[in-house]
Amino acid sequence: MNLYIFTAKFYLILFVFYLFSLEAFSEDTEREVLTSYEIMKTLTYSKIDERLLRNEDGTRADYRTITVGDFNNDGKSEILALALSKKYRDYVWGNNNKNFSKGNSYHQQGNELSKNGAWKSKFISINNSKSSGKEFLKQWNIKIIGESRCVHPAQILPAHLNKDAFLDFVIVCTGYDGYPYPGEHSLVMLSKGVNTFTINEFTDSKGYYHDGSTADFNNDGTLDIMLADSNTKKLHVYINEGNGKFNKNNYHFPQFSSLKTYTTEIFDINGDGFFDIFLGGYEDGGGSGNPTRILFGNKNNKFSTKQMVVIPGISGFENVLDVIKIGNYLFIVRTGSRPNFYKGALIQQISIRTMKTVSTEKNNSMDWIRRIFTLKDFNNNIYYGSLIDRTKWLDFNFKNNEVELIYKKNFLLNLEGLYKKEKDFYIIKDSEIPFVPNYDTEVHKLTKDRLRKRAARLRIGGFLESKKTPKKYVETFIELARLRDKEITDGILLPIEKGIDGSIRPLVKHQKKINEKCGNVERYSGDTLFFVLRTNNHTRMIHQQCVYNYFKNSYNNISKDEIAFSIYRSFMHSAPSLGEYLNNYNQFKSIVANNLTSKEKGDNIEKTSSSFIKDWCLPQNKYQRNIPFHRLEEGEKCPSKTSLISKETALDIFLSEYNEYLDKIISTKGICDDTFKNYKYLRELIRERKDFEC
Repeated sequence: MNLYIFTAKFYLILFVFYLFSLEAFSEDTEREVLTSYEIMKTLTYSKIDERLLRNEDGTRADYRTITVGDFNNDGKSEILALALSKKYRDYVWGNNNKNFSKGNSYHQQGNELSKNGAWKSKFISINNSKSSGKEFLKQWNIKIIGESRCVHPAQILPAHLNKDAFLDFVIVCTGYDGYPYPGEHSLVMLSKGVNTFTINEFTDSKGYYHDGSTADFNNDGTLDIMLADSNTKKLHVYINEGNGKFNKNNYHFPQFSSLKTYTTEIFDINGDGFFDIFLGGYEDGGGSGNPTRILFGNKNNKFSTKQMVVIPGISGFENVLDVIKIGNYLFIVRTGSRPNFYKGALIQQISIRTMKTVSTEKNNSMDWIRRIFTLKDFNNNIYYGSLIDRTKWLDFNFKNNEVELIYKKNFLLNLEGLYKKEKDFYIIKDSEIPFVPNYDTEVHKLTKDRLRKRAARLRIGGFLESKKTPKKYVETFIELARLRDKEITDGILLPIEKGIDGSIRPLVKHQKKINEKCGNVERYSGDTLFFVLRTNNHTRMIHQQCVYNYFKNSYNNISKDEIAFSIYRSFMHSAPSLGEYLNNYNQFKSIVANNLTSKEKGDNIEKTSSSFIKDWCLPQNKYQRNIPFHRLEEGEKCPSKTSLISKETALDIFLSEYNEYLDKIISTKGICDDTFKNYKYLRELIRERKDFEC
């Protein structure tokens, strides 16, 4: 009897152990086959306020590197990202991006400087828990063993790469982003228990690795890593040996074909059970670009250009950034190509069955979308779009094979009905509240550097009106701003820094919280409020709406600061009258005219800046010379087979495509030779961006 009971208990224990083993095995198996695409694109995430992702030194997360998930299995989500060092960012893109165009010798020196550890990127690790619909972001304390870091990370890929229960990370690195584009090693960060990781280089050579993905290439049950190297124009597969080691294997891709790409994903596109390779990138490239392609897989995971399909391009949006599969369709994220490089965003819907374009949605004025995700709102409704709030304007629902934008393209930021939309511009309307000057306005001189962004500065005093304060005396400095670089904007700047004179002091105490919530007024230093008179920049209107909402909420909900809201609202409603006053003020008008180029003289704030007059020509046939030339070089009009472009567009093309050519003719003094008629126009075009003497 005792033997029978013992035997029964023994088999019962074995059976329970068997059940637990099956459960554990199934969980581990699911983890190990869940690729980086499946983790990032098929799981659902909540949108992130990217402005909160900053290091203690103020450096922000590089938006393309943000990844979210339950990385320590505590049932809550964490955020991991990387921030470029301030030294690196300022050296390469400082001075309003002018540093990027300083020539090869400048960037060769930058490449040497980037070898200093202070130029390496830093991790940002945050707990992304939520409470009552409001985010509370606290530090996620992780321990990283190892000193390996990269200068310029392109992507963080979450994937299970070892045998434990925690996610690991692949850090794809490009290296110094300037001539001669030397590349650097990519990194792998393997979990070593809860909140602990080891980090090491895993590539056998440096490369300009712009993107990557994971999949089981050799069918051994563990995920391997694929990297896209833009320098060698190759796809490199690193086989996971299971012990933290990764060895490059050339079996899976042809070694004599150019597979240059800047964007890649691995997933089963055509539903045949084998994973496929999506290759996107810069399709235009001045005639040397690469089309967006799909390499179809097979049971051996050996890929060939013979089993490939080309995705239709979109003119003007030939820069491909990401892709997601939804049902029987691909949704491809694009941004502007020449001459509007990295401007605006477009989402292209492709039928997997026909590989033809079904629909497109675009927004020319928004910032470009880094990645596309499956998202959920507070009610757990599923939608698709950008992970960060900054680039939400093409987020969409997809139901019954139809795309429905969540934020309609014609969405108008009207701030109490003050703005109207005409074509691509937000324009402030006349309001019922006038500005009444109290004494003579004093015009102040501005430095040459400040005049590039501002038309004039003056001290102004007078009455503003509002519902709460029928007549409010205001005395302060005011500047009329004109932005004519990457946007067309006229507006009024109101400084609110400490020590400012006049009755706007109640605004000063809010300046820190305004900057935290809405950010500084882009491209201006100091603590400043900005009142848009006219703009084609959607992001600038979003910023103004954010500031308005802040003051309104400070009155309604938080501090009951009626005075601050009243003053801000008074300025907002007086802005049309202020703009008209400034434009008609003779002394101011004279100084503005003197500060503008000859082409801009006589313009007023209600007209598009004449600096955007299209007076340069761009050849359209790739077999012609592709260098822009002034229309007066060959007469009054551009010849046939060329298109009219603005001087800003021409300058952008010269600096991005023909910078070496410019450096050469400057160093040889050839730019001073008027035998070439176009050189006199070229000198004027590049004078503020290049140093030369004639």
